Amino acid sequence: MPQDTRQALIEKLNNRTARVAVVGMGYVGLPLAVVFNEAGFTVTGIDLDARKVDLLNRAESYILDVPTAQVAEFVNQGKLKATTDYSVVRIWMPFRSVCQRRYVRRATRTYPLLSVPLKGSRLICTRA
Repeated sequence: MPQDTRQALIEKLNNRTARVAVVGMGYVGLPLAVVFNEAGFTVTGIDLDARKVDLLNRAESYILDVPTAQVAEFVNQGKLKATTDYSVVRIWMPFRSVCQRRYVRRATRTYPLLSVPLKGSRLICTRA
């Protein structure tokens, strides 16, 4: 990553203007999105399940460990929204693994919508 791009990303992370996307809004994704919200970031949750997307956008939680009041707070502040549009990429990779292209290739074959061009700097972090 070029130094100026890296510095711009670091600045966005430090001043909480970086946009965060979490793909998969299940029992790992929704709590992760809320943690990013609590840290001050605006989050877009992405899921193929239109029911989950609809519930989140109506400020309702469907995960027992994430209270509806907490989801409502972030949705009402404009800090959390959900969509079925996979225009941002999050690819699962083993936690202790170096980045391996085979996971990227597998994800783009499995979910062709992930094969979209990326613009600007992106930080992709995963943990499941």
